[in-house]
This record gives sequence, structure tokens and C-alpha cells, in this order.
Amino acid sequence: MKQKIIVIGSGFGGLGVAARLAARGHDVTLFEKRDKLGGRAYTYEINGFKFDGGPTVITAPWLFDEIWELAGRRREDYFKLVQLDPFYKIFDHTGRSFSYNGDHEYILQQIERWNP
Repeated sequence: MKQKIIVIGSGFGGLGVAARLAARGHDVTLFEKRDKLGGRAYTYEINGFKFDGGPTVITAPWLFDEIWELAGRRREDYFKLVQLDPFYKIFDHTGRSFSYNGDHEYILQQIERWNP
């Protein structure tokens, strides 16, 4: 049975559930209080500078493929996911850094550098 459904918030979760419901034939309306979609993936523009609000790491990239497949499309036709190494790098006030990637041994080495 087709239902009219509202989804509040356009982060990855809101977009994902809206797409899944629409793919099942429901009449979905998405509400977002900001001027554009994204949630944590929002890009802030202040005084000519752009700031990425996140997400730092996409931990389940296959979920994007699933959503596009439900809509009868291919994610690759819209955007490409590129794995970075490191996934991200954190700096403290002295400039000392901690790099994070998917390699367990590498992460242990990074931890050891900070806290032997």
C-alpha cells in the first residue's frame, strides 16, 4: 500500500531512508532546515572559504551501491568513491599528528608513537 511519508533531515541516514522508501513506491517528502542537503556531509561557506563538516570516513560504502540499485541505477554513474591512505590525519596544537587507516598494525604503531 502506497503511503505518504515525511523524512526530517537530509544527512546520509535521512537520504538513505527516503531513497529506500521512494524505491518501494511511497510518496516521500524530505524536509531539511539548511539551505542544502548533507547533514554531517554539509559544506560550510564563510567569507569565501569552504569548510567540510564531515563525514570524516565513510565506513560502509556498499550501502551507497545498495541505495542506487534499489532505484534501478548505478552509483558509479553519479560519483566515484576513492579510498585514501590514511583515511584521515589528526593534528594537535604542536603539529604532532596521528594517521588513521584500515591497517590494524599501522594503527597500533600510531598509538605507540603517542603513548608508548
